Amino acid sequence: MKLRKIFLVIGVIVVLLLVSYLTFKERNTYSCDECFSKRSVCEWKFGMWMASSIPLSPAWEEVMESHVYNSFFSKDHKHQWTFMQGSPYNFFGTTWGGCALGSGGQWNELVYYYEQDPRFREFITKKVNTKELERSQLLKLITIPPYVGKDESDSKEVVEDVKLINSLIYEYDHP
Repeated sequence: MKLRKIFLVIGVIVVLLLVSYLTFKERNTYSCDECFSKRSVCEWKFGMWMASSIPLSPAWEEVMESHVYNSFFSKDHKHQWTFMQGSPYNFFGTTWGGCALGSGGQWNELVYYYEQDPRFREFITKKVNTKELERSQLLKLITIPPYVGKDESDSKEVVEDVKLINSLIYEYDHP
């Protein structure tokens, strides 16, 4: 009888450990290629991440609007979502368990400053309002990938646009 209770307790502990280890929240994050807003799709699952798992809950999503979106895009803008990152959160969603990276969410320096610094947003807004920087030109500048303009094979136009980005940042950093 005592041996049966010991096996029962050990069995319950093993089942609880398996359930806590194999139950995870999966979060896949996407970035809009045009306005840099983010969208996370989450779902509770049971199994092994990136192997086989079964859903335990319906998926839900959260959209986080970017400052670029709020400042320069209309509310009827249709997002162009690109996969940015996927991660499991183990132990009932409390512990990050790795990630898979996609191509979305790559900001150039102009976007980085705009998203992170409220004073830089004021600086750029003033430039647009005084017509020192055209809105259409700004929208073009924010879409330049962070890794262009540094290679001889880049077009002259792209190189000039990157120079403009650098000059705006320099002017902001050195008033």
